[in-house]
Amino acid sequence: MMTTEISTPIIGHEQAQRLLTAAVRTQRLAHAYLFTGPDGIGKRLVATRWAMAINCEMPPQKDFGGCGRCRACAMALAGSHPDLIIIEPDGLFIKIEQIRAVQVSLGFASWSGARKIILIDRADRLNQEAANCLLKTLEEPPPASLLILLSASPNDLLPTLRSRCHLVRFFPLDEDQLTPWLIAEQSWSKEEAALVGAVAGGCIGKALAVDPSALREERDLIDQWVSDSCLARTGPDQALFRLTEGAEAAAQTPEQFERTLRWLLLWLQDVVRLIVSTNPAGALPRFPSAQRAARQLPISACSQLAVQLHWTWRASFRNINRHLLLEQWLIALREACLGAPRRSQLQEPTAPL
Repeated sequence: MMTTEISTPIIGHEQAQRLLTAAVRTQRLAHAYLFTGPDGIGKRLVATRWAMAINCEMPPQKDFGGCGRCRACAMALAGSHPDLIIIEPDGLFIKIEQIRAVQVSLGFASWSGARKIILIDRADRLNQEAANCLLKTLEEPPPASLLILLSASPNDLLPTLRSRCHLVRFFPLDEDQLTPWLIAEQSWSKEEAALVGAVAGGCIGKALAVDPSALREERDLIDQWVSDSCLARTGPDQALFRLTEGAEAAAQTPEQFERTLRWLLLWLQDVVRLIVSTNPAGALPRFPSAQRAARQLPISACSQLAVQLHWTWRASFRNINRHLLLEQWLIALREACLGAPRRSQLQEPTAPL
């Protein structure tokens, strides 16, 4: 349903809005667009607003989006516009049957006489068959059609798909954009808004989905877990037990796994900030354990761990055991912190993810 998406304000993304507004006003629309940017950043919100503007029955509005009052906009607001079809993964992937249904739909004339718009959310989840099937549509697009692909991992799309789409990039909001908005709209303190914004990675959708008090508790648990499992020099058996226990709990769901990786990235950022700071005493980390880690980790190890953490996140989308992925990374962190010989090194596989 689009109702909540339409009622949600668009914060930031001015450059993308200007580009898309100009395309509507001049009627110079490409046949396919690829919206890229992190999950929760607002790609789908902008795409649905833009779809309203394209099929709106009133003249182009000054503001971004449709008029909100005409018949086409009313149907879009209700999520029932026949010329806007939204495709999402069925399970882990978007399947060929879904793309074939899109092709059938594109064979019919548009209801409004404007454009038949297909919005493919998380397009990087197209399986091989679905991607090849979609490629045929992009190579020979039906008249009066528009495809909008949304992806947080555009490099996981077939290069031939990417090359046939007009690229529109979406960037995380700056702290001075997101934090004041969260303070004003959510009545949060500056500390709460800053913490939520950091965990959300500048993505407003993720920021609105969390509770600051629960977030502080989760941060403290992560901090204690990393300290017990990766920084402790005594009781290696107990430390490894805590490491395995925590990794197993964090890998229960894809959402919890991704959140844990985000926390670990913020922890690494704290460590790096303390290492390079000319006044470490004045640099207040979000994680107390980062101060101890900054005395144990060389900056080169932090860089390698950051690369490995990104690969761990990407590998999780390909049915690789999340528990083992996280456990491997934590063992690498523990060995780097304690200066132990590297028994295991995370290696990106030669086969593409």
